[in-house]
Amino acid sequence: MSIRCLLVDDEPLALEVFESLLTNINDVEIIEKCTSGVEAFKILGEQKVDLLFLDIEMPELSGLELIRNLVNPPEVVFVTAHRDYAIDGFEHDVLDFLLKPVSLPRILKTLNRFRNLRQSLPLVINEGPAQLKPSYITVHINRQSHRVTLEQIHYVESYKDYIKIYTETGTLVVRETIGGFEKRLPQDEFLRIHRSYIIPLSRVKAFDATQVDLPGKTFPLGPHYQREALARLQK
Repeated sequence: MSIRCLLVDDEPLALEVFESLLTNINDVEIIEKCTSGVEAFKILGEQKVDLLFLDIEMPELSGLELIRNLVNPPEVVFVTAHRDYAIDGFEHDVLDFLLKPVSLPRILKTLNRFRNLRQSLPLVINEGPAQLKPSYITVHINRQSHRVTLEQIHYVESYKDYIKIYTETGTLVVRETIGGFEKRLPQDEFLRIHRSYIIPLSRVKAFDATQVDLPGKTFPLGPHYQREALARLQK
């Protein structure tokens, strides 16, 4: 049985090196490789992955944030140049922690650990891709990580190089693009209606071809987003 692997690192050269080490191992299948946590987030929601080789320090969505937002994640191996992350990794019950530069003997040891673990587990029928956890999203403000409960978000507004997240308890100002933040949100719960606004579908009270009404506020419906937004709103 092959080991279906996903490789994630924001450094393309590191990905190439790691891929070259794994390529000639008979039972390893590299199903995808990507350079961002956001992209990995999507792949894990669509495909079955047995073993996730994951960098930690990445823009938009770090490796730690990624695994915090997964339900039934695959086995995780952190691959990083920073030894200080080892404690964080094992607090999340990861399979292994590899320090860069990674050698082939060390990777073989990790794979053997996974093989032994898989042999000891009961058979799982119809195992599918990891499901994305919808309860919260993590943002960074002044070197701190903050969890924002999704159901408490009233709307998101773009503000130059930042976004403002309006919630039941206050407003968070986060250095992140609205496009990047949009990709991290559950697509069945949130909708981009304007270059400056994202809204939760559950809070929509009324709408027409030019605007959308939420409790206490009316938002413009941008021409570029009109067709898709109306199709979603009319469901």
